[in-house]
Amino acid sequence: MSDGFVFHSNRASSVYEAALQPLGGRPYREGGREIDLLYFCDYGGKQKPQVERIGFELVDRRLTVPIDNKKQMAELLRSFGINRPRVYFNPQDVPAIPDVLWYVKNPLASAAKDLACVPAQSVASVFREGDVIQEAITRLHLLNARKYTIRAYVLYYAGRAWLFSEGVLVVHAREYHEDDASPETQYLHAGYERQDSEVKMLKLSQHPLYLAVMESLKHTLGRAFKAFLTLLNQGAPNSYCLFGIDLLLEESLNAVLIEVNDRPNIAHTPQINSAVSVPLVQAMAALLMPTLEPGLPWPRPDFVLLAGGASG
Repeated sequence: MSDGFVFHSNRASSVYEAALQPLGGRPYREGGREIDLLYFCDYGGKQKPQVERIGFELVDRRLTVPIDNKKQMAELLRSFGINRPRVYFNPQDVPAIPDVLWYVKNPLASAAKDLACVPAQSVASVFREGDVIQEAITRLHLLNARKYTIRAYVLYYAGRAWLFSEGVLVVHAREYHEDDASPETQYLHAGYERQDSEVKMLKLSQHPLYLAVMESLKHTLGRAFKAFLTLLNQGAPNSYCLFGIDLLLEESLNAVLIEVNDRPNIAHTPQINSAVSVPLVQAMAALLMPTLEPGLPWPRPDFVLLAGGASG
């Protein structure tokens, strides 16, 4: 695009500007007639700009909510033979297994909202109608004796899904013990942006077993997205979606899919924004608009094919 292109995002707009302006992108201004690349989250009834032409825009949420919704995602994966972690929708179905904790979650919430971690005998006391009950993964691979969450990014476009080769590690505040149900040990990430926070955010490539972890992510997410493509492929030809995906890594280095967010937050610390989020948006734009490829910095993280096309 020798004449540049117009973009607009109503989430993490500063990240999009930092990523796309060096590639010739121009932010959309009210009254403009075209948007080449639109990332617009309509949460809360927001209305996207009314323009004559949109080049690329997000997949209709009616197709991505069944992936973002924890209950519907579990049901979809189960229909494809993916049953880990175990998920139940009624406390009476939860097996009373000693030393196993369970997460009781609002299927639509994120960022640790409406979430409890309890033993089986306490599930009924915190369960609310409509909640999801998810098995807590144990025998985890740890960093500095702490549990950590992997945030991976997958791009869907034109019948294919790609995994970004960089991501985020969120290392929890307390040393991990399997029987410790405290939020600080199990799931709480709040405050990671503070320099004095005990919650640490690192690049995925800083993992000491990075190459093995990437292979495990490709295996786990490749299976999942073969299921998700049955929904996503119903979208418009010019539609795409950037998913943020939370996974845990077992001692065996098997990656376990925990949650998917179809409208993820990619604005984090300045260091993570520069090393992960900006390259992510640049690589996404170049995959959608290949004429941008020559303008990308090198070396850089990039996308690898997960599902669809030649991957099967």
